[in-house]
Amino acid sequence: MLQVSIVGRLKAQALALASAVLALASPADAQRPDTDPTLLFAFDVGDEVFRFDGEEVRVHYALEGANAVPSEDTDDTGAPDFVEMVARNYDVALREYARLGFRMPLPDGALGGDARPDVYLIDFGRSADGAFQRDGCATATCSGYMVQENDFAGYGYFNLDVAVRVVGSHELFHAIQAAYSLESSAVLSEGTATWGTEAVDPALGDFERAIFGFLSEPERPLFSMSATVLDRFSYGSALFFRFMEERYGTDAIVELLEQAEGVEWRDATVTLVEELDAPFAEVYADFVRWNLGTGQNDPDGYAEGARYPTVTPREVELPLEDERPRHFHAAARVYEAPLGARRNVRIELVNGAAPLHLIAMGSREGSADLASVVRSDDGFIELSLTDHDTLVFAVVNGASVGPSDRASVCAGTATETAACVAALQIEEDAGMPDGGMPDQGAGDIDAGLLDAGAIDAAPSDANPPDFSVGDAGMDGSGSGSGCSASGTPNLWSLLVLLCFVRRR
Repeated sequence: MLQVSIVGRLKAQALALASAVLALASPADAQRPDTDPTLLFAFDVGDEVFRFDGEEVRVHYALEGANAVPSEDTDDTGAPDFVEMVARNYDVALREYARLGFRMPLPDGALGGDARPDVYLIDFGRSADGAFQRDGCATATCSGYMVQENDFAGYGYFNLDVAVRVVGSHELFHAIQAAYSLESSAVLSEGTATWGTEAVDPALGDFERAIFGFLSEPERPLFSMSATVLDRFSYGSALFFRFMEERYGTDAIVELLEQAEGVEWRDATVTLVEELDAPFAEVYADFVRWNLGTGQNDPDGYAEGARYPTVTPREVELPLEDERPRHFHAAARVYEAPLGARRNVRIELVNGAAPLHLIAMGSREGSADLASVVRSDDGFIELSLTDHDTLVFAVVNGASVGPSDRASVCAGTATETAACVAALQIEEDAGMPDGGMPDQGAGDIDAGLLDAGAIDAAPSDANPPDFSVGDAGMDGSGSGSGCSASGTPNLWSLLVLLCFVRRR
């Protein structure tokens, strides 16, 4: 199996090249799956393509061949039930996004026959399940169309209706993103699209499955440059946008896309958060605090947090001496340790440089109720855990950019922690080496991340959730979110290779 980090770099390079070519095109020059069989997702030569008009979208489909849709037609309208279902669910999603205040997909110059957004039902061969393809970009914003799996045969969806609702709402949000001038960021693109599916229909469960990808890697920076469309972290980052929605309202996500036009989404996020609330570092610490409460009854966290997967910690023993680990910006290092006979514990940071936050709580096996949580910005925490058997705590670097911090971490009883702190301070005074892993400068968003093994050496998941439900990450928005096909001959071969690498 190819490692995500290698595939992601190749794919990012291909997408950057494809986006540059597409930017030279205009919608009038574009071809569609029913007019150009050389496109990555297209009807076969000889396919007879039919059209069905919903209220808001037009659906294109075939009745024979590899791209044929399920033929059942119980209402004798002339279009198969499956096609009507596709149109109906896209109509619902589009109206809901409009109600929430997002821009609508840009007009495509009637490339699909009229001004409505177009959906083409194509056989993906289980390589993916949906995509948004750009026709071209006359300015920094773009028009395009959706391509979607024609029958979902062999996919792991609960039923066809769920498949259509999940994929349609996700890909439609990519079409909405194209109406904004956004930077290439897989986290912003896939995270907000996954959030969008949840906003349209919270009953689908795709969001709850996806956010495991974020909670399983809490040490990766939110503003990660290494995240790709093949990366479950990108989809799981929808959790951050759910945090923003619950804290500030849905309007905050609309405002974020507007503020992110023409600037890095990291800068737009920091600006928006600080306009609405408080310094980003403090807000990010609150985000981590909410994440520590997932899977439990947390009255101060997510409204549906008890149904979310739990964060994946580092399993350690007390007393703990974690010497000079990397605390990456906009990320958290989470620890879990059995208390043993200890009832009073102290956690302390030694020789940190960045403003770090400590969040700690106790847990008890078999209990769904969240223990009282303590947060400190002073570099240490003392807490009594008389009714608990496990200590859970996080070191949060709330900076939005810059090199990682190397604060050492001590935890145990007051006596054990004091001994750890004293020993580490002696070593620091003696000029202990840095382990040969220097940071790479304040301007490097992921400084040292790959060297530190935070991606390829992430905690393993012995029982991963079912990731077969949802978008397969083959979006062609050109915003770092999947495969883009313009019909350009010198790109086609590379794009085919990359698009058939499965994310799920």
